[in-house]
Amino acid sequence: MRRFFLTPQRLLLLFLLIVAGAAGIYFFQPLSLPALPEETVQVEVSSYRLQPYDIQQEEYILTPDSPQWLQMEEIFSSLTFHRCVQTLSGGTSTGGTGGRVLNFYGRNAEHDLLWDVTITASCHLRVGDLVYHLGWWGDEQGQQLANGLAQILEGS
Repeated sequence: MRRFFLTPQRLLLLFLLIVAGAAGIYFFQPLSLPALPEETVQVEVSSYRLQPYDIQQEEYILTPDSPQWLQMEEIFSSLTFHRCVQTLSGGTSTGGTGGRVLNFYGRNAEHDLLWDVTITASCHLRVGDLVYHLGWWGDEQGQQLANGLAQILEGS
């Protein structure tokens, strides 16, 4: 009968497996956007379309009960993202923009910032002060999301 002994190599292997499992849970756990706080009275949206030698900027002010915001909230409720290296390091830059940037600022009656989300047509989005990864591979999900939200805004 052979006994199982914990050698230093086996302990190291066990430790590395536990660390890899914890990292997998940390990075791959799907997250969703926080809900708009109840005391929010308006959502300011800055939309930028970036093209070579041209920047088009549009500003929108939506109320939480406006049809445009309700459409966007429906999209936001199904949106999932996950942590990335920038989340862990505390980075605030979304990197590439993919040609479209949408900033959402939820404010209360005193004009205090309560909710802050930046969505780009790339693979990253910023929620508050942290950057997260959108989708799993490539920029396709970010492009679809940014373009869909911009169409809702332009339709207002």
